[in-house]
Amino acid sequence: MVMMGRRIISRYVARFTGCALGAVAVAILVALSAYAVGKDQRKIFDWGVPYHNIEPCVPGGGNLSIGDNKDYAGNQILTDEELDRVKKFQPVYQKIASKYGMPWQVLAAVHYRESDLKHGSSDRGSKCEGAYGVFPREAWLCGDEYDDEKFEKVTDKAASDVDNKRNLVGGGDWNDPRTLKRTFFAYNSGEGYVLGYKGHVYVKQAEKLGFSHQEGLDGEGSPYVMNKADEKRDPNRNGSNWGQIKGDGGGIGYPANQDYGAYVVYLGLGGGSGSSSGGGASIEKRIEERAFWVGDKRAIGLQNAGGKNDKDIWVTDENDGYDWFVNTAINQVGGQLKESEGQAQNSQDQNKDKKDKDKDKKGDTIVFTLGVNDMAGGAKRYTDKLKELVADNGAWAKARKVLVVSVNPVLESKTQIKNADIEKFNSELRSGLSGSKKLEYIDVYTKFKKDIKETDFEDDGINYKSELNKKIYEFIRDGDPDRNKDECGETSTGLNGSIAEVAMKMAAWENEPGGTCYSMGGGHIGKEDTEKRINAHFRGMENSIDCSGFVAAVVYKATGYYELFTTSHMPDMKAYQRVTDPQPGDIAWWDGHVEVYLGTNSDGSYHLAGSRNSGCGKNHGPSIVD
Repeated sequence: MVMMGRRIISRYVARFTGCALGAVAVAILVALSAYAVGKDQRKIFDWGVPYHNIEPCVPGGGNLSIGDNKDYAGNQILTDEELDRVKKFQPVYQKIASKYGMPWQVLAAVHYRESDLKHGSSDRGSKCEGAYGVFPREAWLCGDEYDDEKFEKVTDKAASDVDNKRNLVGGGDWNDPRTLKRTFFAYNSGEGYVLGYKGHVYVKQAEKLGFSHQEGLDGEGSPYVMNKADEKRDPNRNGSNWGQIKGDGGGIGYPANQDYGAYVVYLGLGGGSGSSSGGGASIEKRIEERAFWVGDKRAIGLQNAGGKNDKDIWVTDENDGYDWFVNTAINQVGGQLKESEGQAQNSQDQNKDKKDKDKDKKGDTIVFTLGVNDMAGGAKRYTDKLKELVADNGAWAKARKVLVVSVNPVLESKTQIKNADIEKFNSELRSGLSGSKKLEYIDVYTKFKKDIKETDFEDDGINYKSELNKKIYEFIRDGDPDRNKDECGETSTGLNGSIAEVAMKMAAWENEPGGTCYSMGGGHIGKEDTEKRINAHFRGMENSIDCSGFVAAVVYKATGYYELFTTSHMPDMKAYQRVTDPQPGDIAWWDGHVEVYLGTNSDGSYHLAGSRNSGCGKNHGPSIVD
């Protein structure tokens, strides 16, 4: 038994009648435990640090949404230790990135490349580069370990310099892979090389590997940008042809080192795939006008679930394969494509104004969906063919955009296909699409994997039922509704703070007219439903919430991370670690009940916030008990 103070409060447990137990037996007194986020187990509270001190939500920043962290070969990009550091610094990345309208992953990637994510300067002397390799060096950037205020200031300086490099090499949209690569290359080597004013060995290296001169200027031959992006730029597989400058002013040496390129890290952290970014831009639909949907049985499922309208044209075959794609689908789509007004009027103009860009949005889009049967031949044949199709004289050159959809999760208990193999294929697919402005990878796999239930699958364990297909269809066509969303809540105000602070604020709503309400299972539908209940202050049975739903709502508002759970599953969740010295914000757990620990009163009784007792009013639903 873990004591949360001098004694167990029998008066509290005795009055508890809710959350899965009904009347509580005296035996439950011995089952009280406190759980908190473990030092090395932070899968639920992604911003968690040991025990209770979880970082407050950063308004406008969104929750931490790490990508698959896998390279083209399926290897882990950042180590677990490095990933923990990224998570620790992520609130600062987001806060500063929002100021410059850039994805937070850009700052994380530069931080990794320049100092391996140090919280201090990477060098010493009278003047230093700091944690982000700022140049020219400045004295104030020195220091082996920054305090939090200085780290934020240094991050702001780096973001300003990175954004300045982007503007010096032509500006561009942060969501454009070419813009990102040019910016990283300029930050590392200088804008003169990107603009072609000076020759660079990395440009020549790119050309030797088959890239064009322009692609070389864009950074395709720079290990700082693209190391381990694919097999030919992997020092472990092509070391004699992929080298790196290993000292200031020195020549190129072979092979390149083992650090991943900044653009590869950016992708691995979820950059460019609809995950949280620092920018506060409004959500734009991916598809504004006509869309050609190309695919197999899964595409037919999307069509039946939501794609029956005059803007969707379906080119499908139930047993789709590469041969059908090459011999039938390409020409069938290409013959119907219409060039957008913006493309037609501005094909020679690289400096389009907003009006012209709006015209481009109205062109035809192609949605290319892949299935598990496409994996056998590897992703490269598809990425090579797609790049050929969208080239200037390609069969799909008139398309505004080609959205390439990931292969999606399967139910392994009903098929021999493994999700690990799908993840490897998807990683190769995304990596192979890089460098093309018209090809955009849509990561349905990562977006939906954790929420897919066994009941969402058809009997084959591969295809999905209509309800899930409809969600996927809407995600592809309309974009990610969570992208750039303020995960602290768009309509609830005054709730930012620590877990303990947010719990106290929510529990205090019991004193409002009508009080708060409890019902078994309340608050277990989804994020949007949880927001609705919070905004109603849990007033009315339609907005009632149970004990674990309340804790999930508190954590969501305090940290930005949303994860539903049930009390029976909580002790088995690796994110929780049993503690003997609970702190405010830790989670107090009984067999069948869970609350937020706020502290211990002077008489040894506990100060907690939780939802209990069916019905509405004082001492029903979320409230505070001493």
